[in-house]
Amino acid sequence: MEPDAGLNGSRTADGFVLEIPALLTLERPSETAHALLLENLTASFGFRKEQEVVRLGDARCASHFQSDRHEQPIHFLWEWSLTALATYEALRAGSVPVFDAVITGDLRHVLPGDPGCEPISVAHPVYEHGQLTYSRDLWVRMLRDLNIRDAVVVEIPFTSDPPNAWEGVWSALADARNAYEQGGATGWKGCIANVRHALEEWRKIEQEDQGPGWQPPPTGGLHSRTKVQRAENLRWHLLQFAHLAPHSSARDWDRDDALLALSTLTALLASRKP
Repeated sequence: MEPDAGLNGSRTADGFVLEIPALLTLERPSETAHALLLENLTASFGFRKEQEVVRLGDARCASHFQSDRHEQPIHFLWEWSLTALATYEALRAGSVPVFDAVITGDLRHVLPGDPGCEPISVAHPVYEHGQLTYSRDLWVRMLRDLNIRDAVVVEIPFTSDPPNAWEGVWSALADARNAYEQGGATGWKGCIANVRHALEEWRKIEQEDQGPGWQPPPTGGLHSRTKVQRAENLRWHLLQFAHLAPHSSARDWDRDDALLALSTLTALLASRKP
């Protein structure tokens, strides 16, 4: 693999295809030895989290190669979905992009025979393990060139085992997701209605802490506010949330806080349609 050679990719309907450059050297052990044939090259990538490796996907090289070759440029193609990217970015958490890589392939001997019709031996599996590291700048530039980073992926925190008393919140969240996927006016209205239900279930577990001195508008004022005005309230509260950041320690903020601010802002702008 050549981490210094750059990264290129192209968009797909649900993500992108990443082109991983590499150099291949394939030489027979001696001049009298049979020629070698290498095919089915695959690079399996993962992210190492402590003692566990989270599998991210496979990149494949469609070509086959015959010795002798010395540092021949080749490419692996790796298909990513936006969901896979969101998962990896959460695991990476701003660190240098590092991938655990396992390279596999089938190596055969080309046996004597008529030119172009030579028999080949039974495949012998080859295996190599290592790590592939890219710079942050290179990774971010690749995503920006693909216009991937500008499509914010909202990470919905589904869990198969919600905490005690939170089952109602997660159930309503699942209903909201399903309604959103249904789409159309009915689906989107149902999504928002289920978000309301999830928030009401959350309130049963813990009340909002608005801080000292905060007073909600009177009931009449609440009922008279329009959809646009309620969105403006969200914008005002987001500004208050973000206002604290320049006046506090970096240790007080984490990736989830940044995702909350960024996804809320982009959703408000999308709704506003400036």
